[in-house]
Amino acid sequence: MIGNHSYSHPVLPKLDEAALSRELDSTNTLLTYILKSPPVLFRPPYGATNAEILGKIQADNMKTVIWNVDSEDWADPVPNSVAQRVITEVEKQHRGIILFHDIHKVGIEALPTVIETLQGDGYKFVSWNGTAFAPSDTRGEQTAAAPAPAAAQPYHDSWAAVIGIDDYVNWQKLSYASRDAQAVKDLLIQKYNFKPDHIFMLLNGEATRQNILSLLGDKFANPSMVQHEDRVLVFYAGHGATRKLASGRELGYIIPVDADLTNYEGSAISMTNFQDISEAIPAKHLLFIMDSCYSGLALTRGGGVPLSQNYLTEISRREARQMFTAGGADQQVADNGPNGHSVFTWTLLQGLDGRADLNGDGVITATELAAYVAPAVSALSRQTPAFGNLPGTEGGDFIFDLKHETEFLNEDSAQLGDDAIKLNGELEKLRAQMREEQRKNEELRKKLETAEAQLKQGAQPGSTASGAATGGASASAGSTPAQSGPPTPPPDPAAVSNDEGMRLYKEKSYADAAAKFTEASNLQPNNALFANNAGFAFYRLEQYDAAVKWFLQAITLDPKRAIAYLNLGDAYLALQKKAEAKDAYEKFLALSPNSKAASAVRERMKSLP
Repeated sequence: MIGNHSYSHPVLPKLDEAALSRELDSTNTLLTYILKSPPVLFRPPYGATNAEILGKIQADNMKTVIWNVDSEDWADPVPNSVAQRVITEVEKQHRGIILFHDIHKVGIEALPTVIETLQGDGYKFVSWNGTAFAPSDTRGEQTAAAPAPAAAQPYHDSWAAVIGIDDYVNWQKLSYASRDAQAVKDLLIQKYNFKPDHIFMLLNGEATRQNILSLLGDKFANPSMVQHEDRVLVFYAGHGATRKLASGRELGYIIPVDADLTNYEGSAISMTNFQDISEAIPAKHLLFIMDSCYSGLALTRGGGVPLSQNYLTEISRREARQMFTAGGADQQVADNGPNGHSVFTWTLLQGLDGRADLNGDGVITATELAAYVAPAVSALSRQTPAFGNLPGTEGGDFIFDLKHETEFLNEDSAQLGDDAIKLNGELEKLRAQMREEQRKNEELRKKLETAEAQLKQGAQPGSTASGAATGGASASAGSTPAQSGPPTPPPDPAAVSNDEGMRLYKEKSYADAAAKFTEASNLQPNNALFANNAGFAFYRLEQYDAAVKWFLQAITLDPKRAIAYLNLGDAYLALQKKAEAKDAYEKFLALSPNSKAASAVRERMKSLP
């Protein structure tokens, strides 16, 4: 499939409107002559786009396709190294649009290893069939699990500074901060597609005042690295302090690992420092999340845009400088959360895992995250988290765009411990209350809008027909905020049900998880992932006949999905159907002979006839 990649491979966002049109239109004209029809797919050079480019591509009836795995065949001369890089990244993300270059021989030499290894692990290769990416034996009825279209992405790139300090030189040692920092880093990579080399981590002895300020004030302020269309997240877990100034105002500080215990003003980092840093960083959106307690933040409330059909587009366009802290002055951070986390960070992690998406649109804004986390933390501890805007905010809001779950459940799938399940139960009750309040507020808002419209209509009894038409046209033109790109597509209800099923499975609510996976599969019957997950939930419920049915359905839909054969073998073994179990295990080993479970399966098979 040949697509438009521009005429001369420039950095498109640096071009003016006329030059941009020449790059795209000239190529379309040539490709239309060669292909006998207009090209459908577009990939921007270097992956660089902006709202204007995406809008033009959409207007030209093309789809933008961006890679999520870079083979780096342009920089690596060793074929095996290129192949292993691709395989590792695909296994991590469970899918891939992989970037290779036909002008680099090393990429061609690496391809056989990539293809054979991924096929052996159960992956299918798909191609464009005119309407969708799909296996070669289908005609558009099922699409591959690929990254969301680039038009829906609010940022060009994502950066993070993650800081955690337990082992203080002078201050009391903590027990949760490093673990909190590592968990935040892992979630950003796994759930939000932050590139690992774009996350800079400072733990314990590395988190000196000089290193923190150098990272935030020098590295992130460098416009050749962090650009305007990017987002930057700063997470800090450690001590905080508050100093009362002579004016009576309070000023908050975070405490680096080497700060003095008493005269810390010169060795700590104040909110004034953070204000300077926030103004120096060129990113469009900047969010500080501080698992520490102090006041004097100089935060302002509000400043967002009214909810509308295109509010996500609007808040992604406007500047945002926001801060979210775990508590106020003299409040003790509660470090007795599950898995060795603080209560604040545990609740934050659960919110970012999907619980903070209260309106179900597949996106969590910083404001929405704070609205979920703050009351929950206050209810679970003696902390009052604070959230607001720093000077420089222009009504924007930091956006976390949720990635749907893609894990095929099996015996190795992670689950939560009893303490985490108990706390999440409390959080779920609070979430239900918040959703109910949100529903009531939405009903009230609609009633107020209706009342205002009726009042306005009643105040103009003498309007003529032509006047009403003129007014209607004007209102229509002004009612939709200016867009910087296509709106975010509506969430896939089947994928949302699967996401909810995964959360329930982790909390060992197998019956509820089975219901959600079944719902997802009913909504999308051709999805092997949903069928497998339904089967494994029934397997956990010890309803093995039902599990077998679902695993067989998954295999029918995806005959090379190795893990489904392993699950099927386990279900048959539980039913004492040893011959069928052996057959399933053999197919698993044929597809994935080097997997982590392979040795255990071979041992299991020794007892089978």
